[in-house]
Amino acid sequence: MAPRLRRKAEPVPVYGSGSDEFTVEVRHGGFFVGHGQLRSYVDGKVSWFDYCESETWSPLWFDDFIEQLGYERTESMRIYWQLTGKDVADGLRVISNDSDTNVMVSVVDRVKNLVVYFDHDDNIAGLDFDDIVVNPVAELPKVLSPHKVQYVLKKVDEKLPNFYSDVPTTSRGMVDDEGSDSSGGDDGSSEDSDFVDSDYEIDADDDDLFVKNVDVGVNDEGAAVNASSSQGADDDICIDEDCLDLPDSEDEGEVRLR
Repeated sequence: MAPRLRRKAEPVPVYGSGSDEFTVEVRHGGFFVGHGQLRSYVDGKVSWFDYCESETWSPLWFDDFIEQLGYERTESMRIYWQLTGKDVADGLRVISNDSDTNVMVSVVDRVKNLVVYFDHDDNIAGLDFDDIVVNPVAELPKVLSPHKVQYVLKKVDEKLPNFYSDVPTTSRGMVDDEGSDSSGGDDGSSEDSDFVDSDYEIDADDDDLFVKNVDVGVNDEGAAVNASSSQGADDDICIDEDCLDLPDSEDEGEVRLR
């Protein structure tokens, strides 16, 4: 029996388990767009040819399919078979000789509906980019489909790498949360040993410095003389009420110089 084009409203044939007949689903009238995972076949139509037989199946049947669908076979036209379990992005195989149709027949015992594409102008060979703006597609491919954001739970017992263990918790010169300066206090005296003068250590006793810089046998007479002279000057000052009265004349109270 020759393959027959399924008309509208015709039921889908049911093949037996041991039958070598199958159906070819032809997608035609459209064109390929995109590249790789973005490849799609748009503006196409779908037709079914039922009761194809494995024994007589060959590439010549496609010439008959093209004629029944109202097209002309041109040199640029290509026919692709979509491998079973694959999609149009990575599962197309060109049908050009008997070896290709023999591979199709090898899966008929498991698959009864084989999908083929008509590339009328061989435009799939010129698609070297995946620009969906220049070549828009009817539906977004799976790689561009939006998905929900996944939140990663915090692991309480998880330890940080060794790199983070050596990082100081606060920087020098910075003020912590309680307002205390982290650069002062014990850190400056204990860590900055290069800035400590060993000759004048704070913790050392002052007795050694006194013996080194003070002459014990020398009396400081200058301080005593100044003290006695200042005391004599204070004795000459009269603080009685009579002395505080203003002089009766201009000459009274003046010191005459010789």
